[in-house]
Amino acid sequence: MDNMDKKHAQLSIPPCRTYLSAASDFIAMTGKEVGLSAASNEVLFKSCRFLLNELMLNSERGTFSDYIKIDIHNNTDELKVEILNKNLPLPTDFGQYARTLDLPNVHIENLGPGGQKLIFNMRLEKSYLSEKEPAPMVTPDTKINIRPLKDGEEAKLTELFFNVYGYNYIHQYVYYPEQIKERRKNGDLICIVGVDDHHNLLGHVALVRLNTNPVVYEAALGVVDPRIKSRGLFTQIFESTMEHSKSLTMSYCIFDFVTNHDFTQKLVSRYGSVDMALLIGCQSKENQASLARLGLGQDPDEMDRYSLLLSLSPRQAHPFGQMISLPTHIGENFSTVLQSLGLTWQPSPRFDHLGRDGEFLAHRQPSQKAIIFDLYKPGRAALQRMVNVWQQLVREGYQYAGVNVPISAPGLAYVYDFLSTKGFFIGGLIPYRNSHELGFRFQALGPTRVGFDQIKVYTHTSQQLLRAVKDDFLRNTLI
Repeated sequence: MDNMDKKHAQLSIPPCRTYLSAASDFIAMTGKEVGLSAASNEVLFKSCRFLLNELMLNSERGTFSDYIKIDIHNNTDELKVEILNKNLPLPTDFGQYARTLDLPNVHIENLGPGGQKLIFNMRLEKSYLSEKEPAPMVTPDTKINIRPLKDGEEAKLTELFFNVYGYNYIHQYVYYPEQIKERRKNGDLICIVGVDDHHNLLGHVALVRLNTNPVVYEAALGVVDPRIKSRGLFTQIFESTMEHSKSLTMSYCIFDFVTNHDFTQKLVSRYGSVDMALLIGCQSKENQASLARLGLGQDPDEMDRYSLLLSLSPRQAHPFGQMISLPTHIGENFSTVLQSLGLTWQPSPRFDHLGRDGEFLAHRQPSQKAIIFDLYKPGRAALQRMVNVWQQLVREGYQYAGVNVPISAPGLAYVYDFLSTKGFFIGGLIPYRNSHELGFRFQALGPTRVGFDQIKVYTHTSQQLLRAVKDDFLRNTLI
């Protein structure tokens, strides 16, 4: 089965009579679910079995063989069945022949190179509840316990992510309970959950270990069942997670926030976070839960993609040292960020040497239509090769590119000058490879809508960051 929902079901089968009974049963079961009487459902079953059998017999006479696709639509007062045939066509008078056998009103639509479609309708005797009854809401007196995830609850955590994101969450391991279990066992995943008296998981926040030398965690995987309203559950779980993090020895903790709302930004700012980078349009909408579904308002129509604000909470003094050199325009734009990190900066030489060759790594993210370049050894040839790769990916439909460069690498000013002529613009400071070294993110966008006015940031530092990134975007991007 390809797909099934409350209003539409699909099934694709080979043109082989081995699958005839199974396909007919599937259609009849759908008829029963939408309210057909026993007599009408028997007609539906026999009709579909006859039509599919005719298609399969006819297919055997041809030299090409393709799947038969069945679409069933519940249109409130009638059931519509469409069978797509891309094998040897049935004769044009087949519909008339079918009607002589007291089958439903069957007609054939010629789709040309798309094949032919057999269509017939069945009236529904009663209305069908198209939306399933919602699960019971959590009431004000429902007790919710905030605690670590227990062994054996990994499958429940997978179910929670599905209820919010479907199968679109960016980190695919949340759909594999055994992978969650293994990460917890290795200490790479610390899960804090909200649980009701019936042991249902209602919310979750995790500490994800990103590095062991230095020890770096990310507060991530925050999710709350959309049926939980006005209980402040996420805040409670997050505060418990931050309290647990105090027992861990770490250099710093990383956060990132989707900027279509600022609720989490306000919450995390209480914990001394430093806003460092604004990654414009780096996330596909398909990989994020909609605001409407979460009960947080409407998603902005002016944006095809979501942006992320990257923040960091130091857990030791001067995790990136005390002094760095930066090109003047970068240092001036990010002076507030550097000061918050306990860093002072000095201008790097304007004509800092850049090597001829250089090297980089490329990490594609097909589900995000994005690519991240790690320019670990800047050089003129590497820059040109990297831009060539990005331009080819734009033609293939990619929409975001990020370039991470270590601050300590020579020639950062040249890197900026070169990339700015190719449509790249600044993103901000990053913890390079989650180490004690700072890096810088440049970024570029393929054809897509960016609604800067719809990006929501909360702190004074992030507002400065938004202005700097927007100005550089407008200056370097061909409109």
